[in-house]
Amino acid sequence: MQLAKRELRSSIKSRLRALSPEECARQSDIVCSKVLENVKFKNASLVSVYLSMPGVEVDTSPIVRHILQNKCVTPKRLFIPMVHGSCDMSMVELLTEQEWLSLSANNWGIKQPSEELAKHRERLESVISQASFCCVIVPGVAFTRSGARLGHGKGYYDRYLKALTNSQADVHFLGLALNQQVVADVPLDTTDVSMHEVITSY
Repeated sequence: MQLAKRELRSSIKSRLRALSPEECARQSDIVCSKVLENVKFKNASLVSVYLSMPGVEVDTSPIVRHILQNKCVTPKRLFIPMVHGSCDMSMVELLTEQEWLSLSANNWGIKQPSEELAKHRERLESVISQASFCCVIVPGVAFTRSGARLGHGKGYYDRYLKALTNSQADVHFLGLALNQQVVADVPLDTTDVSMHEVITSY
């Protein structure tokens, strides 16, 4: 199982290396436009959005910007990932564009909240029970159309999503994929969490 996952990750990464920045941006714009029109996204009062790694996954900047710029029109609370150590992750609320633009990158080159900011912000896992509906936008290395997901191998999202599932909150897991990340089959084991829906550019 682990060998099959490693081989698929290697194959997808080779595809992504051949993808031009312009094509990645083109696909990202299409995917994000679809997300903003998605019924589940529109109905969610809480939204968790990953902050993307350049060139290897859908750029979520338009989604983040839309939520932060439209709080008065379509109020949604925005949460982004914060990794703690080698195995834990939480979702920390962002309130303004300035907070978003001032974030620093972690060891993987992904922007995330500082410890100081996180001390003064709510966590999704603490407030999700108060929401009527929550949408979690999830990254991955590969997805199937039916929702199977292959992550980067650290298990951060699988553990986090499993905990949300166990909380019995009304939550929708939405995977975003570049065309190069869509495959016919993903090797899965008992710890892997599938998406309710996957959005691509085609």
